Amino acid sequence: MRNPINYIFVLTFLFLGLSACNGGDTSADDNDFDALYEQLDTLKEELALSDEGNWRNFFQIKVPEPMFEMDQLNPEAIAQYGYIEEVQEDSAAEAEVLEHYLIVMMEEKAEMENYQTDIEWDALSYYHNVTQSLRESKDEFDEVIDDPEMTLLNGLNSVQNEAIAGMRVRGEWIELFYELAIVEGDHAFYQIITWCPKEQREIFETDMELIIKSFKEKASDADHVHDHDAHDHDHDH
Repeated sequence: MRNPINYIFVLTFLFLGLSACNGGDTSADDNDFDALYEQLDTLKEELALSDEGNWRNFFQIKVPEPMFEMDQLNPEAIAQYGYIEEVQEDSAAEAEVLEHYLIVMMEEKAEMENYQTDIEWDALSYYHNVTQSLRESKDEFDEVIDDPEMTLLNGLNSVQNEAIAGMRVRGEWIELFYELAIVEGDHAFYQIITWCPKEQREIFETDMELIIKSFKEKASDADHVHDHDAHDHDHDH
């Protein structure tokens, strides 16, 4: 039998309307799970054939090979990836669902200039804004470092931290492990948020760290034009 607690965690992100469609009935048997796994396999195939999006125009990030592109994790995310796999070490053991997710949110500075706020935005103030939202959306949200400081990430100001979040899903208490980074680029602020079930932290933590460390903002077209103009100017002299 599949692990129902972990599978409910999958349902939280991939099948948000399921309980409403079933009239609020939260019970499920093996046939229900088999049908949903078939839907998940179909979803993977469809996403593999879909347009990969435009995030590559703005930044570079290394996504672990097993992860596949998704579009249900957060409607505001410019990049969304997940890895979901059922594993069973032997026939006598209960199957487990491994899960690892990644989203990147991007907010251009030009748009933020119109905000009616006295906040002076930098990586740290943006970080506090994001973590407050995460804290309000979870039953529990505990940051590993209470007062993180700004550090450089590939030449850009960033704030990085880890957190443990807890929430109740269909009557089951679920705990998640997060790694997150707020990065202030030349043209935008970026939220890099990657997470997995807390008990799977040791499996995915290295990949999470590599994802964040790989982030680099790409130069804009305006920067390229400026670089060419400077090069032409030097050449003339």
